[in-house]
Amino acid sequence: MVMPKKEHSLAKDNHRLYRIWAGMKTRCNNPNSASYYHYGNRGITYDKRWEKFKNFYDDLQESYYKHVEEYGEKDTSIDRIDTDGNYELNNV
Repeated sequence: MVMPKKEHSLAKDNHRLYRIWAGMKTRCNNPNSASYYHYGNRGITYDKRWEKFKNFYDDLQESYYKHVEEYGEKDTSIDRIDTDGNYELNNV
């Protein structure tokens, strides 16, 4: 799949956040993923707006960079507040 240039640039400039987004989608959507059993298989999904990285980025960039500043990039990931809930703005 070829990504639009603008989104590709955004992904390239924010590679760690992009990998977090891609990992979330894989856990929820790909039955071949080792993590799928704990996520997609249990019905865990994500906000449909987040199908596009730009929307994910727009929603989470501020909190992501704040967390990176405080804890470092290596220790910054995406976690759900309610582990039985979906990946949504009010639950990450």
